[in-house]
Amino acid sequence: MALKFIQQDATTLREAYAERKAEYDTLRAGGRWSGAILHAGTLLELALKLVMCKHLGVANLPTIFQVHDLDLLLCCSGKESLVGTNANFMKTAILNELRAAIEEWTRLHNIETSLIEVKYSGIGSHIHIDVVARRGFENWWWAERDRSLIDFIFSKINQNGDFFISRLETMTEAEYEKYEGIEV
Repeated sequence: MALKFIQQDATTLREAYAERKAEYDTLRAGGRWSGAILHAGTLLELALKLVMCKHLGVANLPTIFQVHDLDLLLCCSGKESLVGTNANFMKTAILNELRAAIEEWTRLHNIETSLIEVKYSGIGSHIHIDVVARRGFENWWWAERDRSLIDFIFSKINQNGDFFISRLETMTEAEYEKYEGIEV
């Protein structure tokens, strides 16, 4: 299969779906599971884009949806409920795993926290993390503590593209009070 750009009109998306489906069937029948799984993700993406074209009543997929973000496509296509239970379980598991890693990092560095917040930003799989310390950050430059935390998180969690940390804030309580309510 040659890698090529797929035009984002409904006709081309439908043709690309049929072509990828035939490749998927061949790979699956031949026991080539890795390739079949890769194609399954592509099939899902193409199907969601076709559903969106149909629901919007357009022949060309709007530019904003010409992405490779399954979370966004599932949400905007109205089909998120089809995988909702499993997807929500996975999202909760990722947040819990991140929170546990942060708690371990604070224990290792003798940091007394007043707030650890780990949440999805609302855009795809982007995550925001806030750590506010009652004690332990006073003599630690913020860039160093942010780098230390991010390095620790990625040493503990096997990241397979399941999430993207789009905001990480480590603050003293005084810094938090100063900037509380201001979104960065």
